[in-house]
Amino acid sequence: MKQDKYDLRLTDTLRKKAYCEIKLFEYNEALHTLEKIETILEHNLDQIHDERLDEIEQLIDTVRAHIYKFRGISASMSKAMTRSGYRNMWDNELLCKCGYDVDNDEEIPLMLIMPKAPQAKTKMSGHRISFA
Repeated sequence: MKQDKYDLRLTDTLRKKAYCEIKLFEYNEALHTLEKIETILEHNLDQIHDERLDEIEQLIDTVRAHIYKFRGISASMSKAMTRSGYRNMWDNELLCKCGYDVDNDEEIPLMLIMPKAPQAKTKMSGHRISFA
């Protein structure tokens, strides 16, 4: 079965990809992915009355604001380390918070693109398999 590049089912995969890119502070890549989602939604939905399209456009604006936002040197260093793959082995969060509050820095509303847990969970050797 061949999929069209405007197939609405592709947006689920692209949303997961955008979520991961934002969590890794790869805002330029996330913006590109969100713009693909917007194009697919515009092609498939009524542009005037659809709430999903409005939510994606707001998320795109927020990501653009984060791209051009001025950050201090400590925040930039921490995010660069995260992009490079350095993570805290205990909780998989940022390795170096470097004197600033990362939780308050997160202003991007990710609920729209957050991956949903599968209905059936699988365990292997006592560890859950990730779904994102």
